[in-house]
Amino acid sequence: MSTAALRARLAGLVAGAVLLAPHVAHACSVCTGGQSPDVGRAFLLGSLALSVLPLAAVGGLSLFLWRRARALARSAALREISAQPGV
Repeated sequence: MSTAALRARLAGLVAGAVLLAPHVAHACSVCTGGQSPDVGRAFLLGSLALSVLPLAAVGGLSLFLWRRARALARSAALREISAQPGV
């Protein structure tokens, strides 16, 4: 059997497995949401946490860089003042 035929057969098997996987597992991404209010709340809180986490990471990095730039500017200004003659 040629390599192209093997690849085509493998691709067909993978596609079939992916298409049949939810049916075999009797599940989908939202089926468990209606089981109880606790499960729905857990999905909501998980979604909120995953939405806020990247924003908090970018905000924290931005705050760190801003404070570091201010500290470097302040130290450079102090060096200039101390380097002036007569001070």
